[in-house]
Amino acid sequence: MDPKCAEPGSMAHLAGYGVYIGLIGYLLVRSLNPVTESLCFYTLSMSFHFLLVGFGLRNLYQQYYDCVGRYVLAGFCLIGWIIGVMIDLPKPVVILLFGFVSGGVVSVTGIVELPKGKEGKFILFMTGAFSYATLLIISQ
Repeated sequence: MDPKCAEPGSMAHLAGYGVYIGLIGYLLVRSLNPVTESLCFYTLSMSFHFLLVGFGLRNLYQQYYDCVGRYVLAGFCLIGWIIGVMIDLPKPVVILLFGFVSGGVVSVTGIVELPKGKEGKFILFMTGAFSYATLLIISQ
């Protein structure tokens, strides 16, 4: 491995996000509500969330993320999708997974968009949250 790509602690951090992204990949296949519109909104919102996670991890581990990290995350998403195609978990488990992912989306978005001090983007955070909530209400 290239020495500039080795970063202590980054592999564990990326693996944790990888499992999280794998869960999202699984839930893209095993949705609770198989309505096309809701699946499209979920896919779109998770795509933007993946971008947010990617930019955040790239800021933390720039060289390591460029060398290895982005491929690890993409691989976990693909693995989650393959597991979703092959394995159908019971509905109560899928509901718990959706709850876990929803909490993760809120916490990751809050960490990235609302850092300490005046660096935060509170207006953008609230605009995005309000817009997405409005979109969900309209689509129901």
